[in-house]
Amino acid sequence: MNKKHFSYLLIIILETIVFIKFFINRFYFFDDTLIYARYIRNFTKGYGLVYNKGELFNGLTSPLFTYINLLINSIFEIKDQILLNNSIGYVFIALSMIVIYKILEKINLSKVIISSILILYSLSNIYLFLGMETGLYLFLIFLLFYSFLIEKYLLYFIVSALLLITRTEGVFFIISTLVLFFYEKRSLHKNFIPYILISSFIVIGHYGFNFLYYGNVLPDSSKAKVYHGLSKFWGNRYDFVNGTLDLITYDYKSRNLFKYLYYFILIFIPFTIIFKKKTAFDYYLILSCVFLISFYLYFNVPLYNWYVTPLIFTKIYFLVTGIAFFINFIIRPKENKWMLTLVGVIIAMLSFTLNYNNKFINSHHPGAMQRERDYFKIAAWIQNNTKENESIGTAEIGIIGYFTDRKIIDLCGLVSKDNAYFLSNKDLDSWINIHKPTYILFHEPNWEIETDIPNKHKNYYLVKEFQFKDYKMYKLY
Repeated sequence: MNKKHFSYLLIIILETIVFIKFFINRFYFFDDTLIYARYIRNFTKGYGLVYNKGELFNGLTSPLFTYINLLINSIFEIKDQILLNNSIGYVFIALSMIVIYKILEKINLSKVIISSILILYSLSNIYLFLGMETGLYLFLIFLLFYSFLIEKYLLYFIVSALLLITRTEGVFFIISTLVLFFYEKRSLHKNFIPYILISSFIVIGHYGFNFLYYGNVLPDSSKAKVYHGLSKFWGNRYDFVNGTLDLITYDYKSRNLFKYLYYFILIFIPFTIIFKKKTAFDYYLILSCVFLISFYLYFNVPLYNWYVTPLIFTKIYFLVTGIAFFINFIIRPKENKWMLTLVGVIIAMLSFTLNYNNKFINSHHPGAMQRERDYFKIAAWIQNNTKENESIGTAEIGIIGYFTDRKIIDLCGLVSKDNAYFLSNKDLDSWINIHKPTYILFHEPNWEIETDIPNKHKNYYLVKEFQFKDYKMYKLY
């Protein structure tokens, strides 16, 4: 099969897998995805880009994802915001597959290795984050490197600006390319100044809007997550590392044969990082992941699974290239061409092993899924049993906020002023005294960030009509 036909066939296979995975998960949502959805719904209803009507608070950590969503909403009459969020994620995951293929082809990897990396990646757990900015974030990460690789600097500077306003952490991928620029001793282009001005216009335009509309340059929710790290309620730096490893290694809890086989296979990652001759793409992935993890550890940022999705691809890339490097080193398939078939078979078996019994790929964590179902029912209760001018204070606001039209007080401070700061000082009560929510929804037993209402806030009473296992509702007298 010639190179052109191979590329077409592989892309067709990949995009088919991506579409099937999207179609299966097209109506899937989890709590955080619906924070975006409520902002966008309020905007389309004429209330402004706000979470609560009349409150200017910037809880949008991915502005570009929001802008794309708003653009589509302004052109079409969107009735299902969840499906739209997931569809945007799908489109960018599909596009990222093409960009990754172009990168791997450009660095001269073999057809077998390219196919293995991309098929494994297309089967990974990135679909669980469809409703977030994850697909867009990954697409821009890869497009940034591809534009750097082929020295299309106008595209590079535009993508850099877009990556910055997709997630602030995108700056670490830009820094990695700058390191490579000087390492490779590339010369400065005479058109860099106008390119920089174009990208600066995009970035300044966005941050200027933030300042004029919300009064702050950066999202309030970004500052809130730093406060969460300071509070240590979400764990310490070691918990972040353990959680990241849990996500990357898929946390096998049964079938020991596959568990130990999987951990054995992971040995190839350090093997290839240490011994394999590095390409610019290798350095890009290594540097970016080191910067990213260092940032999260330094600020003790709570582990949200979609933060570490670049590490998922990095793992797959070094795993496959490590196995291929090892086989080439031991049995030299260039001298025995049929051995390439063995490489393909081994990686096909690896694909099965990677995805077998994977709680993150085939289903969300059962406990989390149950909580989301509970929140959906609780939202219906709130909508039917509370008044329009009443407010709800709670720890998780996505589902409850989206499926009600009540004012939401977020005790974590992602959409409510000062609450994250209170948590950073271990203060669990000031948010109630200041915001005075009509109702307070807590868990049973209390989460660590939930205060003792009966003993500390006697102006609230337990709502006996609220009958949900593992939850309790208090109301202001």
